[in-house]
Amino acid sequence: MEKISVNNRIITHSDKGIVIKRDVIEIGWNDRYLLYKRVFIDSNIEEVEIGIIDTESGEILYLDEDEIRRKLLELNVTDEISLKNVAMFFSETRGFYNNN
Repeated sequence: MEKISVNNRIITHSDKGIVIKRDVIEIGWNDRYLLYKRVFIDSNIEEVEIGIIDTESGEILYLDEDEIRRKLLELNVTDEISLKNVAMFFSETRGFYNNN
């Protein structure tokens, strides 16, 4: 796992407070871990990043989509965490994209 600031990956600050960055398209969580998927452009190539953030240590583990279940089991996550579209949780994000 790599230790990194969560702010640099999935959230940003705006005049309305802390908001999820527009490139984060799916999230899921439990009491300790936050699972996310983001899509971004790097050198004109669409990249997908999936990560599990340990909220206790601040570390991020980067995964391929087919590794998610196995890694959650390795981390002893017994409750179900699944990726869900951000718009399901935050209706104000439907169709809205800011420049952050």
